[in-house]
Amino acid sequence: MSGEIDVMAEGGATPESEFPEGDPRRPPFELTERARAVGDAVDERRWHQRSGADWLAMRLQYGRGRSVADVAAMFAVSDSSIYPRIRNEKWLQPMSERDRRNMARRVWIGGLARFDECEKENRAALKASSEWRLIVCREPEPLWQSSDAAGHKIKVQDIHNDDGFFEADPKHEQREHISRRLDQLIAQLESEEGKTADNSEGAPALVADARGAEQSGAGE
Repeated sequence: MSGEIDVMAEGGATPESEFPEGDPRRPPFELTERARAVGDAVDERRWHQRSGADWLAMRLQYGRGRSVADVAAMFAVSDSSIYPRIRNEKWLQPMSERDRRNMARRVWIGGLARFDECEKENRAALKASSEWRLIVCREPEPLWQSSDAAGHKIKVQDIHNDDGFFEADPKHEQREHISRRLDQLIAQLESEEGKTADNSEGAPALVADARGAEQSGAGE
């Protein structure tokens, strides 16, 4: 436990420069906050008995919108240990922005007081566990959507005409390579089908010529 929460951040940067203006984790910290952080650091209710993970940080991450499974994986605890806390302490999801900001500040200061925050690994983990911004969950787009259900059809040329589409696409080169390869395969298949068709059309003529030769030979 360092007990010091105003030391320099890694890389020689000041604590104020570590977070942008308006971030609740940004110093300075008041004397009352420092005193509470020292108390939090030794409060057994605050820390997981076996892993030492911060229950307040877990509650914050759940309140941001993370699932129980994600929270458990993030803090290396079991799902079954989190559910009773959710039920007994009435964890909310999502939490209000005000509560998330206040809790993030307390998680950050308490973590600085409890752990050796000069270690980069501990500091990075503390940053992640004290992140307070709400997670916006987006439903994945379906792989296939009926044009009848959509009410219209999307034209390929409409996409290609968008000037910013390919510039903003990080996989543009990969898609172009796949497209060229697909064109080559289709051309190859079409060529092979054409040869097969030519051979099948010439087969009856060859059979007729062979039969004619046999008949003329028999007449001799």
